[in-house]
Amino acid sequence: MNRQTFNSFLFVLLSILLALTITVSARINIPINKHANKHDNKHTPTKTKCSTPTPKPTCCQSRGSPGWNDKFHLASGGGIDYTNITTAQDCCNACIADPNCFQWYFVSGVRCLIDNRDACSHVTITPSGDITPSGGVAEGGIIRCSDGSGSECIP
Repeated sequence: MNRQTFNSFLFVLLSILLALTITVSARINIPINKHANKHDNKHTPTKTKCSTPTPKPTCCQSRGSPGWNDKFHLASGGGIDYTNITTAQDCCNACIADPNCFQWYFVSGVRCLIDNRDACSHVTITPSGDITPSGGVAEGGIIRCSDGSGSECIP
């Protein structure tokens, strides 16, 4: 082997050893927990924002709330008819105030019917948004009949 070939061989060998040394050294200095190095090992607990629970609507608060569920048990005759109650909310509240009232039915501009007959076992209808022959919009609600849905005010 001549001198020039030997020098080339030695140069390549030393270059490979140098590269290997650098690689091994770099691997030894890598922290086991890479995440910890980014934050100087200071871990703080994560705080989760808690949402405020939505309050359950009260009876007759608004359309769709308990007692104003736009349902009515179909029954014939009876009940107290008020012509001086002018809003569905007042009609609903009048039913709550009457301990004998099971359900109410309101036709805008015409009447408020407070039903004091126990019609809870009768067929349930949904008058919601029906246009009556007089041109009023029908609304209603079940106050004291428990149908298992939780939509009544006072089971």
